[in-house]
Amino acid sequence: MTIFVTTPFRTYAWSWLGLLALGGVVTAVVLTGILRRPVIAEDETSLTVDAAVRLQDLRIAMPAGYAVPVVFDPMTGNAQPPGYAPWLIGYAALAVVTQAVAGFVSWRRSRAILSGA
Repeated sequence: MTIFVTTPFRTYAWSWLGLLALGGVVTAVVLTGILRRPVIAEDETSLTVDAAVRLQDLRIAMPAGYAVPVVFDPMTGNAQPPGYAPWLIGYAALAVVTQAVAGFVSWRRSRAILSGA
């Protein structure tokens, strides 16, 4: 949004805002489907398996994937406004690192659930 307000690169800003919105909608649809899915469990063991499967399914959302295309502009065409390349790369790096941390935490939780701890 800063690019839209402070530079004349309005089309560029709208295209990336559109990609960000698309990523948000897709992520929301995936997460809503996973979290609102009915729990199918007959006993404690099947409830544990359902919880582990939900954790695995949450990895499907991967919202960081929508931040990675931002890096292609600074790497290839320099179509971004002058001075914004470090911010775009930083945004993509932050999104990927956050997703990696979330994946690691989810992996540890699923291991703990499956081991019965």
